Amino acid sequence: MHEIIISSHQAAERLDRSLKRLYPTVPYSVWARLCRTGKIRLDKKRVGLDDRLIEGQVLTIRGVDLEAGKPSSGQSKPHIKPKDLQAFHDWIIYEDQNLLAINKPNHIATQGGTKVHHHVDGYLQHLNHVNGTEWKLVHRLDKDTSGVLLIAKTLEAARALTQAFKEGIIEKTYLALTLGVPFPLEGEVKASLQKKRISGQELMVEDPEGDRALTLYRVLEHAGKKASLMELKPKTGRTHQLRAHLLILGTPILGDPKYKNNKEPLENIIPKLHLHAHQVKFSGIFGKKTITIQAPPPESFLGTCHQLGFTDGVLKKPK
Repeated sequence: MHEIIISSHQAAERLDRSLKRLYPTVPYSVWARLCRTGKIRLDKKRVGLDDRLIEGQVLTIRGVDLEAGKPSSGQSKPHIKPKDLQAFHDWIIYEDQNLLAINKPNHIATQGGTKVHHHVDGYLQHLNHVNGTEWKLVHRLDKDTSGVLLIAKTLEAARALTQAFKEGIIEKTYLALTLGVPFPLEGEVKASLQKKRISGQELMVEDPEGDRALTLYRVLEHAGKKASLMELKPKTGRTHQLRAHLLILGTPILGDPKYKNNKEPLENIIPKLHLHAHQVKFSGIFGKKTITIQAPPPESFLGTCHQLGFTDGVLKKPK
């Protein structure tokens, strides 16, 4: 059996489209048969492929090998090389009885997809199979975004964390290096976002009819008018929200291949997305005091900071 907690990124998405995105090797006919026979359920209830998902629901899938898309007589057995497994353990930056947090590298996807063979969810499947655990993803980061990623250790913890994300109890703080400097140096971007297909690719763009989105920003350091080191606090959780909002602000993130404008790019900058999930902070979810988890930025991010003359802002803790 495979269980998925529906995240904000999947909310309102049709079940068939979500399954196709997550497991592109599994044919539609297999999903149709599993729904028909009751082996795919949402919150333990039968579901149709055209049903819309709701954030916080528990999706359970039985009777299919999600690695190969073939009927399975038992639990799938994803294989992870020992060196990759050690790498995963090296990413862990926090752990207690309810959750663990990793510092996800900026070259590892959170979940699988077309031509994506190494992803955090794959590591969890392997560890769950070997250790008999039930570790689950409760949110996601874009493949090219590094930083704090929370993983629930139990279904109860997954539900609590998912609900906390939905209610905005979990405060997320990001660091970003941007092309250009915003004015004013501190403020908010309040722009509703809607997914649209532009020039052959899907992008989140400003649209009054789209989903409400709010981001608080603060410039920590800037190099004249050419670049900024910014602290970002998303108050909503829309797909590509920070990337889209910074483009709307006129300061796209360095190395972003999708959300960019006509500004002249900086020379000799590592061609990677310079966006890092630096901190999560929450209290009261598990009856504890405030928990703050920080992840140091990757070397590529720090290297660009130093190249631009930024040092203090990266080392200071976000407020």
